[in-house]
Amino acid sequence: MNQGFKFKLKVDEMKENAPVNNDENYQSGSNVRNVCFVQIDGKMLFLNYGYLVSCEYLPDDSIVVLNFTSHIITLKGSKLESLYQEFFNHIPKVVNCTEDRYTELIEDNSSLIIEMKVERNST
Repeated sequence: MNQGFKFKLKVDEMKENAPVNNDENYQSGSNVRNVCFVQIDGKMLFLNYGYLVSCEYLPDDSIVVLNFTSHIITLKGSKLESLYQEFFNHIPKVVNCTEDRYTELIEDNSSLIIEMKVERNST
């Protein structure tokens, strides 16, 4: 039977045509979901949704607290209930903190974050 020969031929062809340039990025993303937190000073941190343990919305204080295994992210602003719902469904990719002076430029329906606190989890 020639099945082994055909398999070997296909493997050899794949090795010859395999890309070897490790400097290129993948053309598309994976199914892994991350969220990137961008602070006012330009610092950025991305965390994987797989490590999001809990999310709490405190409407009286207008705060959303995200507990990841490695970090605690506290977001303060206005109209944060919709953002909380989006976190529930792992939707946000980038969460930006906006300077208070630009609050007038934000759309009425959008959540607005004016303060972002990023802390390493002590446990």
